Amino acid sequence: MTRSIKKNITGEIWRPHKGAQENALLTDVFELLFGGQRGGGKTEAGIVWLIEPEYIANSHYRALILRENATDLKEWVDRAEVMYRRLGCRVVGNPAEFRFPSGALFRIGHLSDKDSYTKYLGHEYQKILIEELTLIPQERMYLQIRASCRSSRIELKPKIFLTTNPGNKGHTWVKRMFIDQAEPEEIRVAPDTGRTRQFIPSRLEDNPTLMKNDPGYLTMLEGYKISDPALYRAWRLGDWDAFEGQFFETWRKARHVIDSRYELKDAPSNFDYILGWDDGTTNPRAINLYARTNDGNIEAIWEYYKEGETVDEAARNIKNMLTDAGIMELLKTRGKVVYDPSMNIRNNQTGVASSDVVRNILGIRTEAGNNSRIEGWRRVKSYLACTEFESPLLKVWKTCPNLVRTIPEMITSKNNGEDLDTDLEDHCVDNLRYSLMSLRVLPTRMTGEKVRDMSKLEPIKASYTPNSIFNKN
Repeated sequence: MTRSIKKNITGEIWRPHKGAQENALLTDVFELLFGGQRGGGKTEAGIVWLIEPEYIANSHYRALILRENATDLKEWVDRAEVMYRRLGCRVVGNPAEFRFPSGALFRIGHLSDKDSYTKYLGHEYQKILIEELTLIPQERMYLQIRASCRSSRIELKPKIFLTTNPGNKGHTWVKRMFIDQAEPEEIRVAPDTGRTRQFIPSRLEDNPTLMKNDPGYLTMLEGYKISDPALYRAWRLGDWDAFEGQFFETWRKARHVIDSRYELKDAPSNFDYILGWDDGTTNPRAINLYARTNDGNIEAIWEYYKEGETVDEAARNIKNMLTDAGIMELLKTRGKVVYDPSMNIRNNQTGVASSDVVRNILGIRTEAGNNSRIEGWRRVKSYLACTEFESPLLKVWKTCPNLVRTIPEMITSKNNGEDLDTDLEDHCVDNLRYSLMSLRVLPTRMTGEKVRDMSKLEPIKASYTPNSIFNKN
């Protein structure tokens, strides 16, 4: 779309500000994330983006607007109705639909429950606008929605416009998908779709209207510098390395992740091993193998993460994989399975519990995990804790990608500051919690030379290769 058309898209109704807002309307990519600082004009840009002339004049054009809950959507509808009124648009129904004279139609939806992410499957929307993307807790939920952005009309290219600020439940996966993979404003071809993707940062200074009409807004944001530094970095600076509400806040990839060069067949025979098992069928079944040294330190060394299997299928697959890896016989003498206690519930038809199936197939000692969440998370945090002089008690091999991915994604529950949000992809951290709670002997912390400034370790993308516990035998 040319610059002149974009500028005059709504005549005298609205004109974009120079800079980020205008750039967001001029770019032509499949997925655009427009976000950063609060007050950058993201919402109005999204409202205007939907009414691109070639689209709004087409009777086949369908758009979907999504936000977390209906209350937030009501404000969006009010603002959009004012903008669209002079285009002859009518707003009808509840949830609202925007109907244009051409026959083009906008639908409004919410994302307040898990079912809401699947109800659009099979639909076709040439444009999808999602307000506050980081409120979507899991990447897979976003991917379910994205699948509906498609077009059977060659003249209507499918496009997605996403707005957000740093923080909230989905901060980590959004950062990983949009922020970490390219420089700001760089257009790249996303490896998962083969389509173009772009992140355009927004700044409060890009919205001179707000700066002029409400100077107190800037004063309020600046006030967070003292009262809430993390919030200040996220809202005022648009800093994606700031994560308000992160549950495991001591996690540092550069200190916790091992690029291990050891194989399971080399596992020391005098160590203990725990196969932590969080069960699932429609959700992924998450199993991690942990090695425990004689001084109590833990390394996560293997992972099984899959959905759609019965428990007996999973147990047989795991047995075959660990046998091929050369560690199965050692696990029978030095290992145990610590499982989700709900696996003790017996099947109504067979009278057999999932835990019985696992025990019979693997031939490894089993025990139900301690499901105390608060005490369990305290235990996990104590193993993750590290200082400038002390290494963490828990390290994770890169061969456990889902554990590495999901530990930093956990956020604090809004209802309980000592628990994490259960709407997140918490399967691996649950099996970690069961495993650590099964330990009866306190570990010994290893001290060493002072670590360099830890704040500078966070941006390091490549994990380091320390001495593994496997060469302490």
